[in-house]
Amino acid sequence: MTEALLQFIWQYQCFSTPKLQLVSGQPLEVLSTGVGNTGGGPDFLGAQLVFDNLQWRGSVEVHFKSSYWHTHQHPDDPAYDGVILHVVWEDDIEVVGPGGPLPTLCLAEFVSPEILA
Repeated sequence: MTEALLQFIWQYQCFSTPKLQLVSGQPLEVLSTGVGNTGGGPDFLGAQLVFDNLQWRGSVEVHFKSSYWHTHQHPDDPAYDGVILHVVWEDDIEVVGPGGPLPTLCLAEFVSPEILA
């Protein structure tokens, strides 16, 4: 699994959406995955999501493991302060952003083996 493949899966919503939920168990609705960012900063800009009974608009960051948030030194980079969702394949640690725990979607639970093949 590569980060580029995860970005593709996120961008084209190649995952099961009817029961999509965050690691915390909260339901998640994806209104827009955002626009891919080829420059510095988060992977997707302008995403629109619904969770916590609120509609959110902001950035999405994609990593293979949630711990890569620290490996890539995002806590020290203000460009990542507007991230509203952390999309990962493996959730190995809780990531905390400026506003508290960062909402996380673990895609491994929602991608079928046929998509990966």
